[in-house]
Amino acid sequence: MAKRIIISMLALAAMGAVSSAGQAQTPAAQFTARLAVPDSTHRTTVTVREAGSAAGAVRAVAALPAASVVKGYRVQIFSDNSQHARENAAAAEARFKEQFPDVPVYQTYDIPSFKVFVGNCLTKEEAIMLCAKVEQLFNLALRTNADIPISELAE
Repeated sequence: MAKRIIISMLALAAMGAVSSAGQAQTPAAQFTARLAVPDSTHRTTVTVREAGSAAGAVRAVAALPAASVVKGYRVQIFSDNSQHARENAAAAEARFKEQFPDVPVYQTYDIPSFKVFVGNCLTKEEAIMLCAKVEQLFNLALRTNADIPISELAE
């Protein structure tokens, strides 16, 4: 949950926006304003108190180029360099998506192998937990280091 809020804040900070009144309003301010609107079911609101260092971090991320990446982890569930590697990779991807529809899947071709990676894990612990779940279906699953584009974290 915290990861999604942070990603939402980063995405909003990176997008930039203008309020409907025509006055410039930061994405973070827009997000904070949306949180302050009472929930229709429970009539609850969220109050955001931002530390100065957090505002600086959001501004720093907003200034990054669109192709910026973060160091993270993915779980490799498939690797093959046989004659039917492409078809087998597609089958592994489909089998994974059937069991874990909310986890992103990435198929790559690193000469001479087709590989399938899953997840966008920011911490080693998160990757270890994902790997443990995936090993039940793919017994050769392994955690790998990955450069994850910031744009993929918002998906």
